[in-house]
Parts: sequence; C-alpha cells; structure tokens
Amino acid sequence: MTTTSPVRVETMVDAMAARRPDHPALIFGERRWTYTELCAEMDRRAAVLVAAGLQPGEIVAAAEPFDDHLAITYLACCRAALILFLLSPALPAAAVSPLLGRARPRMLLTADGQPHAAAPDRTVLPLALPGVAHEAAAREARHRSATGTAEAVAVIVATSGTTGGKTKLVRVPHREQTWRRGTPAWCETADDIYAVPRLSQFTPRLLSTVLGVGGTFALSNTFDPEQVEADAMACGATILVTVPVLL
Repeated sequence: MTTTSPVRVETMVDAMAARRPDHPALIFGERRWTYTELCAEMDRRAAVLVAAGLQPGEIVAAAEPFDDHLAITYLACCRAALILFLLSPALPAAAVSPLLGRARPRMLLTADGQPHAAAPDRTVLPLALPGVAHEAAAREARHRSATGTAEAVAVIVATSGTTGGKTKLVRVPHREQTWRRGTPAWCETADDIYAVPRLSQFTPRLLSTVLGVGGTFALSNTFDPEQVEADAMACGATILVTVPVLL
C-alpha cells in the first residue's frame, strides 16, 4: 500500500490529464471518456454550476443511479466547491422529501431536468448540465478548486448505518474520498481497468481511488453479480472490484 497525503479528486484528474491525456479514464456501457475528455467535461459542468449562481459550500442533490454522467457531475461539484448529496434512486418520494428538507440543497439534479416528485417546487437542472462554459465562470470554478482544502465536505450520503433503521446524513470530506491509508494494494496499477458495480454511497470514493492512480474506472450498469462480471468482460476489465474491498 502506497501512503499519500490527502488531495482532492479534481486535482488528480488534472494531473492525469497532463500525464496520460489519451488514456481511458471512465467507461459506462458504450460511453468512454479519456482523461482529457473527462477533465474538459468536468470543467464545463463546473462552469455551468457556477454560472447558475451556486456558491461554495452549497448543496446539490441528485437522486439518480450512479452512471458516467453522475460521476462527471460529482467531479464538477468538487471543482466548483459544491457538496453533492447522493440519494438512492430506489427511495420513494415519501422518503426523499424529508431528507431534502434536512439537507436543504440549493438545487436538485435529475436525469431529464424534470422536477422530482418529492420536490416539485425545487429548482432543477439536468444531470448532464448542458450549456456553454463561460470563461469567467470557468476561471471562478478553477479558483475555488485551487483554494479548496481536503477538509471541506465533498458529498453527503444518507445511510441507516447502526441507527436501527433511522436514516442519518453523513458528511464526507474530500480527504475521505481517497483511500484513508494511501492507495490500496488492489489499486496501484495505472494500466488496469477496474470494473465496479453500480453502487451509490461508496462510488465516489472508489472513483477517486482509481483516478488517483491513473487507471480506468468501468462502472457497471447493475448490482447483479453475474451481470457485473459480464460487463467487466465486455469492457476488457482486468480487476473486478467487489464490496468486500470497502471493509
């Protein structure tokens, strides 16, 4: 295991885009993003968020399955110094509504940009954040990233944990989005393709870990073990990451 000091994931992407620009960074089904493409799209979406008036430390909620668009928008939130509140798409509207009331996000992201049933009056943007990245907003996003710290909150996750079924909101800082004790032994090779089940709570941490070594993060479209293995074979994955690595 390689020990490293905590860094923010968006700076890892910057470093890898400079070091291995054409290497695949992210795979989801037929969609593939090189490090150059990932970095550019992260910056564009961060600029759109800044241009929308979101201020550092404000919360953006997403109740969508973790796919490549949510992964990139997570990185964009990191760049713009925003906090992403991850909600399970399996939660019914009756469960989502009180969680939104507690977290109080400034904006909600949905796949199609349509209002969520749990928050019909809340400001909504499409998850892919279409729009032009205005230069002033892009500069502001990069300034926020450059002056951000590893102690700032990156994501909020809703979990029952050990609270007997009572949902709690856990704020996770940037330093805990990378591996706590450095890069784990299973993720030290930059040329490997790491296939990961379609998780939600732990996906940002796994994404940060893989991108931190310059590897390829291949996100499966399912939780089903057999389908995850089939997806891994289809994209040429060399390492299949399973939940026990989180323990």
